[in-house]
Amino acid sequence: MKTTRGTLWSLIAVLFGAMLLLAACGDSGDGDSSDSASGGGTKVDVELKEWSVTPTPDSASAGTVDFTARNTGTIEHEMVIVRTDLAPDALPTIDSGNRVDENSDEFEVIGEIAEFEAGSTESAGFDLEPGNYVLFCNIEGHYKAGMNTGFTVSG
Repeated sequence: MKTTRGTLWSLIAVLFGAMLLLAACGDSGDGDSSDSASGGGTKVDVELKEWSVTPTPDSASAGTVDFTARNTGTIEHEMVIVRTDLAPDALPTIDSGNRVDENSDEFEVIGEIAEFEAGSTESAGFDLEPGNYVLFCNIEGHYKAGMNTGFTVSG
């Protein structure tokens, strides 16, 4: 009986260890690269503050690009990413030019890091194809005040 109990405990220990190993190696995300940084792509730090958007570096290779946006300003900001050949300050606007018209047919909205507080950091990964992009804050008045910049993705 002792051998059976010892074998049972050994089997339980092996199964428990296998479960821990699978959990450690598993994907912690939901598979949607637009919701969270994937950890495997090009890393880009973006500083958002009154009244600028500064990515470092300002270009990346095609594929997953993991953006870490730091709000170093004193008020809330967000970061919207669109694919377009328009100049960063020439996107179609609404509200007397205070916000970009995100429903425009003149560009493709890739995604965004939603509004977040001053002094905080948010991250997200996006699958970007080669082309020209604009990063901007679309909180009312921020785009018009200069919170926009170009970003290039090479093939």
